[in-house]
Amino acid sequence: MGGRGRLHYRPELVRIDRQLFQFDSSRDQDQERQDGTVHLGVGVLGLAYNKELLAEVGYNEPPKTWEEFMDLGEKLKAKGKDLFAYGGKDETAIGNVLHWTFGDYAVKDPAFKEAYLSNTVDWSKPEYRSMLKEGLERFKQLNAYVRTGSFTNDGSFAQQAFAEGNVAVLFSGTWESGTLHKLNPDLKLGFMNMPYAPEEQNAYIFVPEDGMAANAKSKHPEEVKTFLNWLFSKETYAKIQKAKGSFSAMPGVGELDESYTDVPNWLNTDRVISFANTGPVPSPTWIALGNAAQEYTFKGDADKSIDKFITAYNKTKSS
Repeated sequence: MGGRGRLHYRPELVRIDRQLFQFDSSRDQDQERQDGTVHLGVGVLGLAYNKELLAEVGYNEPPKTWEEFMDLGEKLKAKGKDLFAYGGKDETAIGNVLHWTFGDYAVKDPAFKEAYLSNTVDWSKPEYRSMLKEGLERFKQLNAYVRTGSFTNDGSFAQQAFAEGNVAVLFSGTWESGTLHKLNPDLKLGFMNMPYAPEEQNAYIFVPEDGMAANAKSKHPEEVKTFLNWLFSKETYAKIQKAKGSFSAMPGVGELDESYTDVPNWLNTDRVISFANTGPVPSPTWIALGNAAQEYTFKGDADKSIDKFITAYNKTKSS
């Protein structure tokens, strides 16, 4: 973990130690709460896909480009199937493709990457505005093949539609295979990156999985440490990972779901970009972007939608 808005991939899991709970007693305890956080897994955003549904329309491998992705949508639509489902009420999912819009540009442009990760983007630059317009357009293109209700339902709706074979691709991450296998034990599950850019140029979107925060000013710091060290002992943590089917944050502990086989290689590239709404874009602003994308999809005024997002962004922009 770095400074504000700067997340860094750490493959090892750091156990809780006494230093986490030290604080300066000369300060007003109501003034500053000192936290330590531990995460239950390594999160990488991506797309779960049904191998059998893709094969039925001639895709024995997942699409590698945006054009192939749209072609897959057209072929599935001809068979009465939806390409894509996501839970639009979920903060992470509401902007879906736009995670990769920012990630793709951050890979190509170091200056934008620096501004994006520090929440200081100057959206008055024409090239950045053009990037937003591209992202909104792709959001709209994808919507032609999106499951009805994705804008208004939560993630469980999307999961169920995917597990039942009504949707070929699910907005997902490396924390979800356990749930999907439980919903459909016979599911032939795959996991791919969003094919926003050509495979060799595409960004990989990293996010720490949900976890726990420990307050250093707790009245029971030793008990908290004891609990967390038990929770993240190899034996207990392995049981958690088996139940969740997620990507273990502790090397050598837990089994990697077959669908996530390629993900460790993704994280060894120099194209890993932090998840948008874990710092680079504050949550209210990210929701505003998702709403702007939906407005453009149905009303068609890109400049108006972009201006709404920029207004929201500037209100929470770091100084």
